[in-house]
Amino acid sequence: MEAEASRAAISVQDILNSVKSNTILVGSLPSVSSVLNHPQPTIDQLSVMLKDLSSFNTMYNYQSMRIFFGASQRIYDSENGFYSFSDYIYQDFLTAVYEEQSYERWILPSPEETQGQASVLLTYAHRLPYSKPQGKGFITFSLSIPYLKSNAASSICNIPYPATVCFQGQLLWGSQDNIEKQWDYAKTPDANARILFPHARAFSYTTEGGIQAAFYISTSQLCRLHLSALGPLFSAWLVSMLFTLAFSFLFALFMLRPMDAMMRKIGLPAYMEIPNAALDEYSLLNDALDNMAIQIKNIDSLMLENKQLIHERLLHDLLYGYVGLSRLSSQYAKNGIVFSLPYFCLALMILPKPEEVPGFAQLEQTHLLARNNAASAFSNLGICYSLYLGNGQMAFIINTGQWEHLRPELLKICVVIKTSLQETLSLCPLFSISLCSPDAPNLHQALVQAQRILLFSSGETSDFVYFSRQQDYVPVIDPDFLLRITQCIMDKDPALLTDLSNHFEKQYLPRGTSPEEARRLGAMLLCSVFVNLLELNIEIKENILTNALSKLESVPTAEACMPVILSGLSCLTGDTAKISGDAHSYIHKAMRYLETHYSESLSIPLIASHTGVSAIYLNRIFKLSTGKTLSEYLNDYRISQSLPMLEDTSETISSISQAVGYSDVRSYIRFFKKFYGMTPSEYRKKHR
Repeated sequence: MEAEASRAAISVQDILNSVKSNTILVGSLPSVSSVLNHPQPTIDQLSVMLKDLSSFNTMYNYQSMRIFFGASQRIYDSENGFYSFSDYIYQDFLTAVYEEQSYERWILPSPEETQGQASVLLTYAHRLPYSKPQGKGFITFSLSIPYLKSNAASSICNIPYPATVCFQGQLLWGSQDNIEKQWDYAKTPDANARILFPHARAFSYTTEGGIQAAFYISTSQLCRLHLSALGPLFSAWLVSMLFTLAFSFLFALFMLRPMDAMMRKIGLPAYMEIPNAALDEYSLLNDALDNMAIQIKNIDSLMLENKQLIHERLLHDLLYGYVGLSRLSSQYAKNGIVFSLPYFCLALMILPKPEEVPGFAQLEQTHLLARNNAASAFSNLGICYSLYLGNGQMAFIINTGQWEHLRPELLKICVVIKTSLQETLSLCPLFSISLCSPDAPNLHQALVQAQRILLFSSGETSDFVYFSRQQDYVPVIDPDFLLRITQCIMDKDPALLTDLSNHFEKQYLPRGTSPEEARRLGAMLLCSVFVNLLELNIEIKENILTNALSKLESVPTAEACMPVILSGLSCLTGDTAKISGDAHSYIHKAMRYLETHYSESLSIPLIASHTGVSAIYLNRIFKLSTGKTLSEYLNDYRISQSLPMLEDTSETISSISQAVGYSDVRSYIRFFKKFYGMTPSEYRKKHR
């Protein structure tokens, strides 16, 4: 209703504004100004002014227009022409106008004049000329009050409620006859409204020019108005609710089952199977997808952080024979390991432990500097990849295009590396280089051969570089069998060692074996076990292997070799072979960290970093000490911690898997079934 009141008030105000605009336009005419300033205007001046004013007599809706010329004491009247001040019948008006201090004013008729007279006028007066506060004349435009009333009535004709239009506090028009009869002109419009409409609410709007339009609606009428407006809204709401119910029914009928199947595929329970579900199926599915996105992001971040570890893992597989050079997977190229040249050789560099480096971190930094220095030097021959083997040993895989002069070039580079390390780190390295076969290169065979040569070398002699060939290696002993013997020595189990020795004799030294072959295989067994123990930082007396090999060389027959071999292995099993205290501390520290943080996101590099050793070394000593890898131990411990929650709580399988550290419920279910032969749900049903 305020909008309707605004429209009506502005409609009347537009008429008043047009009057003011016309007044300014007429008063600004040059011909009017010429007559205004001349005490005795000429006939020509008056003729020009009349010609200019003739168009205003018919163009605008006003009752009359008068111009008062003070200099000549004359009045121009649009209805009666020219006459003098003395002939003007409204002398009181003339006196009041000239005594007016303001330059403009609206002159309203008295209340008595408005009652029952058809020619009542509303007059606008403005002083002339406009540029001077105290002008020599006035111009007036008079409007018919009935004309204003008819205009107000036409703008409010479709409103069924009582309405009024006032100007400067005086009533101009009322929509009902009794309003003008009962209106008290001595009171304000608001005071009259409280008397005439005591139980109605007013909706009014007042323009800057003083026009006020107001509607008065009773409480009952206002309620009916609101109800009529709410009816269509209620109908629209009812239709939308019916549509929503129909859509929900169709969705449940056709879409809910496929949605449940999708949720099961990503490891979530079906929505229809969740009692008192707090979220809808879309929210659950969105949360699951967000969780999967976070897992993928974490995997990418972990892969980026451990790129060096993956790089070394791939090189480790090459060195230990898990992958051959002729069948490299695409992972090697993705991680920047590419061999584009035809020839290979393997260089082992061993560094003595510097006495002046006190801590593990400083020692690792020293090894890293030496490794980078050597890798940069070997890269002059082609492509070089380096790998830290532990116990001060570093392996360098060299892929080169040279072959005829490869050996002297390698010797020159080793001299440069030794000189550099002596000057910068005060270290004297020892090198064992194995040249791979040009036709069928095998890095594992070259590694074993280089380790055998390096094992019996000493940095105290003038020779610090030893060369060998891959062809000198003859693989005959199963690597898993060697690991079993190594584990047996660490466990100090003489009975099992005897059984394994008998197995070695039956399989590798059958009746009819020549003494030379028996001595060679026996030396290979002792050396391989000795190398395994060294790689695990096992404390061993240096003379044990030397004595055993010396006795083995003097054995005349194949049958006499086995007692010497068993004696050498027994010496390692006796009071000299044991896991070092540092290795034990690393294993126990890894266990404590794993059992404390099992519910968090863990990785082998993370556990190794908190332990203080490399991931490869920690995983190796952990496997030999516990019989399980770190990953197997972690999954076994997590599954065991979830058993009480399955038995004693009503938590969902997904919640339990997250509580014990699995971000993916499918991984939890897979490992649980691996260890217990059943799913977590089946275990819960069985133990309740």
